Amino acid sequence: MPFLPRLMTVFYSNGSSTYKNVTNEMRLKPDFSNPDNPKVHLVYGIDGLNAVKGIEFNFVKDLVIESIFVSTPPTQTDYIEGDMFDTTDMVIKAGYSDFSTQELNTSSLTITPNRALITEDTEITISMPGVPPTTQPISVSFSICDDCGKSRNPKCDCDPCDENEHEKGAVATCTTAQICKKCGQYEFAPALGHTAGAMATCTTAQTCIRCVYIFNPVLGHDETGDPATCTTAKICLRQECDFILEHEHGHTGDEGATCTTAQSCTLCLKELNPALGHSPGAIATCTTSQICIRCDYEYSPANPCKECLCYDCFIDGKCGDYDCPNCYSNNSSDYLYISEINITENYIELHNPTDKTISTKGLFISNDENDLFSWQVPVVIVRPDETVYIKINDTAVGTFFKRMQINFELNEEDLLYLVDATGEILS
Repeated sequence: MPFLPRLMTVFYSNGSSTYKNVTNEMRLKPDFSNPDNPKVHLVYGIDGLNAVKGIEFNFVKDLVIESIFVSTPPTQTDYIEGDMFDTTDMVIKAGYSDFSTQELNTSSLTITPNRALITEDTEITISMPGVPPTTQPISVSFSICDDCGKSRNPKCDCDPCDENEHEKGAVATCTTAQICKKCGQYEFAPALGHTAGAMATCTTAQTCIRCVYIFNPVLGHDETGDPATCTTAKICLRQECDFILEHEHGHTGDEGATCTTAQSCTLCLKELNPALGHSPGAIATCTTSQICIRCDYEYSPANPCKECLCYDCFIDGKCGDYDCPNCYSNNSSDYLYISEINITENYIELHNPTDKTISTKGLFISNDENDLFSWQVPVVIVRPDETVYIKINDTAVGTFFKRMQINFELNEEDLLYLVDATGEILS
């Protein structure tokens, strides 16, 4: 218990018969040097001097009841209207200032209500002076009819044993019975109780089929499955739920296939388009290489004096400014032949059936067996599987075709010879 100086008056005397009240001038100085005998000093000044006197008081530990509580409930807590509260086996204890407890005699306590119990009574109050009260919960029911076993309600004049005496109230629900409107007690039908509906799913709870009572809450989607990929979505793993948590990403291509590399998905590396392969561009000439049309891959370099394929620059055995004796095949097995003579359309065809480029240099055409060198074919390059057209019997041609026109008349019955510089008949 704390020391309370307000309950004490302290006087000071200097030896004369005059006493001075110094209660309000003193100050407290606790002394706990001896825990078994704590003291407090009342310190005050004397006539303005600094001398100090101490008055010692020994503490007396007075216990004070600070609370009461029900330590053990009574044997009976359910009552019928008209019964008296029964304290049998009920134990009430006091809580003291030093945190100790002690059982109290119920005769020293006040118990209310101290009368016959009614249905409105829900608790008993136990109290004693100077201490907050405590309570004991109870329940009080209507009396029961000995004949039918139903509750009697003294507020209603209905005969509890005769259903015809009562008026039906609202129909029974999951939690409430159908009872009499007048007395509020007679039960026509008991509460139905909840009936579980369909099992809970990812998005719906399991509820009562009659009301909103929830047996099991919404489960929520199971997101523990594998993440979405380029081709598969992430879905809920719960049975019979196909909810898509994350759609498939779809393939994300890089810059596209090239001649040597395929186009692949940047996420899963699946090949989207194969490598294109090189596509040769224009054939090499005297001054330009043959390269891929998509990249800088070189099929064959420019070669001024070897296998020149530059038709326009190959004039009279020269390739640009270079003599090109090797710009055409001079192998006897590689030759041109007369593939067609069309008197009606006025042309002769010379065809190259080989896979090599052949020059017409040193070739002659004649319709006279005795003069095989009648007309020398101008020098041109004939690429593999290509044809050169030579005009006949036509005066209305341009300068180029005059150069490529024979200098003799040709009739349908004439034989035509193609010979080389040695006079060997080629065709």
